[in-house]
Amino acid sequence: NDTIYDFDEYVANTDPNNPTSKLGLVDIDLSTTNFRITWSSTNSRLYSIDMKSNLLDSAWLSNVLGIIAADSSAETSREFPMSATQGYYRIRALLPNP
Repeated sequence: NDTIYDFDEYVANTDPNNPTSKLGLVDIDLSTTNFRITWSSTNSRLYSIDMKSNLLDSAWLSNVLGIIAADSSAETSREFPMSATQGYYRIRALLPNP
């Protein structure tokens, strides 16, 4: 048991019996003009990057880059311009429409 709810594991398409199987941040790469975030992913799920400028805010701004299909590998990356709004970001897995 890895303390993640089984439904959340289902949505992320991860193994609830394997603590190393998780949706997680792999890398953050900063350059002078862009920053790139890379996360673990699977081709059977879609992803959303959500943002909020203050952690005390109750609501997240969803899909700041739109709905994202996974890249062809086990990791997906997206870039933001360094001029993007400073804030807190999260990555969510989404179930595709049937």
